[in-house]
Amino acid sequence: MSKLSSSIKTRWVEQIKQRRIERGETQLVCSAKSGMSQQHWGAIESGRISPKIETLERMGLAVGLRAEVVLERIIWGDKP
Repeated sequence: MSKLSSSIKTRWVEQIKQRRIERGETQLVCSAKSGMSQQHWGAIESGRISPKIETLERMGLAVGLRAEVVLERIIWGDKP
């Protein structure tokens, strides 16, 4: 997987942000878990920059989401 459309990246970021908020964690806490700065995390969440796939994977892991699960939700939708 080398390239993703911007719409898939946007939806991936939305899933990450939603999970972060559900867990009651700040950008600062999650960014530290992922090894990036809070400024970088915030710029990605706000859509100011488009992250690399590897960055999205790290962000997802910081909030307890594996890439496979996120992509499955994006492609197939949430299923019970």
